Amino acid sequence: MKELIAENIVPTIAVAVPVFNNEHTAAEVVRAVLELGLPVLVIDDGSTDGSSRSLAGLQISRIDFPKNRGKGVAIRAAFAWAQENHFSHMITIDADGQHDPRDIPRFVEKIREFPGRLIIGKRHFNTDVPGKSRFGRAWSNLWTRIVSGKTTPDSQSGFRAYPAGLLANMRFLGRRYEFEVEVLARAAWAGLEFDQVDVSVRYFQGQERVSHFKPLRDNFRISVIYTLLVMRRLLPFPHRKIRNAGANRPAGGPPKGKPQ
Repeated sequence: MKELIAENIVPTIAVAVPVFNNEHTAAEVVRAVLELGLPVLVIDDGSTDGSSRSLAGLQISRIDFPKNRGKGVAIRAAFAWAQENHFSHMITIDADGQHDPRDIPRFVEKIREFPGRLIIGKRHFNTDVPGKSRFGRAWSNLWTRIVSGKTTPDSQSGFRAYPAGLLANMRFLGRRYEFEVEVLARAAWAGLEFDQVDVSVRYFQGQERVSHFKPLRDNFRISVIYTLLVMRRLLPFPHRKIRNAGANRPAGGPPKGKPQ
């Protein structure tokens, strides 16, 4: 079994913004990320509104899908892009405006300290957060622990920092929201450690709220992936491992002249 190696990682960091019909928020999110001085990759997942036009003229890299393929496919495309363009890490932030790009430096600091870890943005749930979101996070965290063997602070958060170079060649089944569960399990099986940073979150009300999560379809997909992951974890076959010496020791800063 071939072993993946994560030793002596010198972080080079980009930000991926998956976009699907977010014409009122996508450009604002991307501009805020660009102000931080980080390279930005936008994956337009087959938007049918004005999202593409709203991003015109911004200094970004783009992947444009002709039709909607799912968030999981978009993030996997970002991993491949990162590998092709020599970025070791990819921070993902949704385009719906719920997350604040000003929290990204917290991820950057953590990446530089522990470049071999998968870092999850733990959302701060205040009294305005819907009860179903609180329950959903707790339920997802429980099942993620069952399938991965690791405790995660917020398994539903899409605000993450991935060691993309280590994950780009891994195999995944999930194509939509279920991917964000699957990637945690498979990363844990491969030996990656998890970490967290605190992030803010805002929930829009009424017409301002844009969500592409389809409860019946997507909860069914998530249930299926949990079932498959539990079955795989019970099988007596070894998982492909990453020799991740960089997970628990500080790393040097990025080399001069390299993108950060």
